[in-house]
Amino acid sequence: MERPGEETMIRFFLGKCTREEEQVISAYLALDRDKDYIENCIREAFYLQGEEFDPSRSQHQRDHIWSTLNSNTKEKTSIRIKPRRQWFSYAAAAAILLLCATMGLWFKGYWNKTAQSSVGWEKIYGPAGQVKTFLLKDSSKVTLFPGSAIDVPADFNGSDRRIRLSGRAFFSIAHNRKKPFYVQAGTLTTKVLGTSFEINTTKTQNTITLHTGSISISHKDQEMLRLHPDQQLQYHQESGKYKVASVLAAGTINWTRGELDYDRAALKEIVNDLEKWYGVNIHTDNPALLERKVVFSFKNQPLDRVLSLLSRSAGFSYQIKGKNISLKERSMNGN
Repeated sequence: MERPGEETMIRFFLGKCTREEEQVISAYLALDRDKDYIENCIREAFYLQGEEFDPSRSQHQRDHIWSTLNSNTKEKTSIRIKPRRQWFSYAAAAAILLLCATMGLWFKGYWNKTAQSSVGWEKIYGPAGQVKTFLLKDSSKVTLFPGSAIDVPADFNGSDRRIRLSGRAFFSIAHNRKKPFYVQAGTLTTKVLGTSFEINTTKTQNTITLHTGSISISHKDQEMLRLHPDQQLQYHQESGKYKVASVLAAGTINWTRGELDYDRAALKEIVNDLEKWYGVNIHTDNPALLERKVVFSFKNQPLDRVLSLLSRSAGFSYQIKGKNISLKERSMNGN
């Protein structure tokens, strides 16, 4: 059985996939494999709702969560959830997400006392295959990479301006010295007054590139550094290590005009972008293939044309079945 794509898995844990997708994913979860991959999808689903998923939490904390869910569901539904001696299964994680979304609970005040409730936040998505540009209430302009999203609170532009980002976006912020603008992406928070910059956040790395003005970047409310134009922060999520590089900032946002450029990028980076850009699932049984470095660019091309050109550069063959694409090493005879 083929592994469902990451975006489909995340939609499942958010309760937003189709009945057919639910059936496929339920069968996949029953196989009890790819645990790291599944936990990453669960973690991303929790993150999109403003929460943190941590499967290493103590049994006492887990039982407390189950107890809290039980006490809240008694009055609202006939469904009962009993504490378990082992951390919940992946299917149970989906049930918890759905229950919490319905109750507006989201473990508020227990798992993450500093996190804001998802209630009262509007989520704005960048649809697959489309770069989306729009204005916020303060006239700041946001351009979303396909498959990315931001959360905007109902009281945005009140005492300050705060949003959350999942994925990649370019910001041109309206200047207001009295109301700083904050972007939370992963574990980092970027503070600006009026400037333009790009943030690209993945499970493993945050990349922040400053185009104009000045920004400060914080981790857990502690300022780390300030960036100046044409500087880029590359922050590793797990280790906390980072470096600041000098870049030509203007060249990092060609995607806002429909063009993607890669200079000796790992194939897995390109694949990740293509999945979001075209709304497809791309997989391979050869992890080494995804580490291959590629120089590649395209602009406003159909997916089959992009795959044809990329396969020649990276030396692989591919097969398309609906929205699922499989890659494999190109054999000596070219197949």
